[in-house]
Amino acid sequence: MKIKLSKKILSKNSEVVYLEFQPEEKIDFQAGQFLMIDNWNIKRAYSIASTPNDDKICFYIKKASENGMSKCLVEDIKEWDQLSVMWPFWHMVLKENKNKNYLLVSVWSGLGPILSIYKTLSKSWNFSKLVNIFWERYENTIVTNVLDELSVNNDKITNILYLSREKKEWFRTWYVQESFEEAIKLLWKDTIVYMCGKPDMVDVSVEKLIHLWIDKENIYFEKF
Repeated sequence: MKIKLSKKILSKNSEVVYLEFQPEEKIDFQAGQFLMIDNWNIKRAYSIASTPNDDKICFYIKKASENGMSKCLVEDIKEWDQLSVMWPFWHMVLKENKNKNYLLVSVWSGLGPILSIYKTLSKSWNFSKLVNIFWERYENTIVTNVLDELSVNNDKITNILYLSREKKEWFRTWYVQESFEEAIKLLWKDTIVYMCGKPDMVDVSVEKLIHLWIDKENIYFEKF
């Protein structure tokens, strides 16, 4: 299947990109799934950052090296370029429940699948409460339109944003695990966790959440 790039939004430091594609036909997927991109003689899996009800397919991608797929997607691809993709794969998939609370945790480009879950829930309101925790090093690495979405707080949604290398208004410093106890107090019970990040971050986070009495069976994660 082919998808065609319709919009490309770069972070201020040009290291992270938010890409919007128009698929040649409807792609049925669930929030949290990923597509396999097959181009430039390279195959790579990227989580979908849009919602299943959107008529577009979006990705949130950080350049990982000076060559390879991520470099091409961040620097080289232009509007109306086409990519080949394989159908969605199962892994970390959202299970909506209006009586449940949700804790979402992500770092760097791990925001991709979490963004799909976050937007799906915030549009359907099919939940009790939601706390979203996101970490980056610098503010200029976060794509502006995404930052706008993560800056809205209300009675049902709480966004907690971290920067580890600079101090900025609206951001906390240090690491995501620092706010787990606060998040659990807000959510209280019946909490489902979705998380995406580096293996060591995920492992430490899972251990701490279990210590805070989150059922291990309710913790879903993806490592990159």
